[in-house]
Amino acid sequence: MVLLVLWEKEKISFKGLGEELYLDSGTLTPVLKRLEERGLIIRERSKEDERSVIITLTTEGNEFKEKVTMIPNAVFDKTGCNEEEIKSYNKEIRNLLNMLTTEQ
Repeated sequence: MVLLVLWEKEKISFKGLGEELYLDSGTLTPVLKRLEERGLIIRERSKEDERSVIITLTTEGNEFKEKVTMIPNAVFDKTGCNEEEIKSYNKEIRNLLNMLTTEQ
């Protein structure tokens, strides 16, 4: 999921990535560490705000995208859903997560 967000945005702050994926730092940090060890991302301090960590894809991270482009077709085949249905389900899941995590 981290790579999917980065393929869309190229780079994002640690905080922004956590918010996008609904993950806390304790969950996100080990995932980013593994991706960094595999050479798919780079974590570096923001030049504008030293407190902020920016996550950026490496060349290898971008190339990895080509290897996983077959996954959506496999999902469509297995579920019998088309792209629009999957997008609709994704939107509904995000809305549900938002409702569950919003303090009332």
